[in-house]
Amino acid sequence: MIQMVLLPIMTYAAVAWGYVSKTLNKRLQAQQNIALRETVDAPWLYSKVIK
Repeated sequence: MIQMVLLPIMTYAAVAWGYVSKTLNKRLQAQQNIALRETVDAPWLYSKVIK
């Protein structure tokens, strides 16, 4: 369900985003990361330590 809703939104006009500056691209990526974390209720940081 999430993939059906979010994937088209996040990939809309993806080709046009390929020509933006690195700074704008980083800002866009940060906003997408925030939206995705909020959508799936993920914590801000995952620890990669395996116990």
